[in-house]
Amino acid sequence: MSNVTHRRERGFTLVELSIVLVIIGLLIGAVLKGQELIDSARLKSQMTQLQSYKTAAAIFRDRYNAAPGDFNGAVTRLGAATSGGFAITNGDADGLIETAGSEDEQFWAHLLAGDLISGIGGDQFVLGEMLPAGKVGGAVNAVSVAANGNTRNWLRLGTPTGAGDTTGSLMAPPDAGELDAQFDDGVANSGDIQSTGNNCQTAGAYAFTTTTNQCVFFLYSGL
Repeated sequence: MSNVTHRRERGFTLVELSIVLVIIGLLIGAVLKGQELIDSARLKSQMTQLQSYKTAAAIFRDRYNAAPGDFNGAVTRLGAATSGGFAITNGDADGLIETAGSEDEQFWAHLLAGDLISGIGGDQFVLGEMLPAGKVGGAVNAVSVAANGNTRNWLRLGTPTGAGDTTGSLMAPPDAGELDAQFDDGVANSGDIQSTGNNCQTAGAYAFTTTTNQCVFFLYSGL
């Protein structure tokens, strides 16, 4: 009669499984928290970029007594072209940064020629050249338009839908709402920060449950 050795396979105990699940939970939590911090940093970086343009515009106005883009003495004071070869033209000095006369394009050309911004140039008004790329994507433009019925000289962050146009939705309502709450009044249709878009906000309340990009984001330029 042969001897047969029986070996019992040892499985995980409930305690061991519990420990593994706890570790997995902690790892998932750490990853999610890390992503949250990254996203928050990106949003703050975007706000820093917009505020730097607002500051540059204020310095330009103090220096030349005119808004960049709207400056009717630009060619005389700044020259015929920027260092990158972008032609400089005069604005009509009506206090508005308009698409008529390409004042919205000239906003960046005037700031560049005044050595108040850097990193954009070229001979065309396109994303990455005369239209600065946003930190969260899309692009930044400066234009006098009505945001939620409020006509002001805005810095508008959105997805380009044409040359010099940033009217495409770029930000999710929770992101736009977070920036609004941190840096303004948290209401989408009032204050110096506003957002537009049918699925972005209703009567000033951001659609925080909507996570798709539905918002065009506005910061008052101070001009």
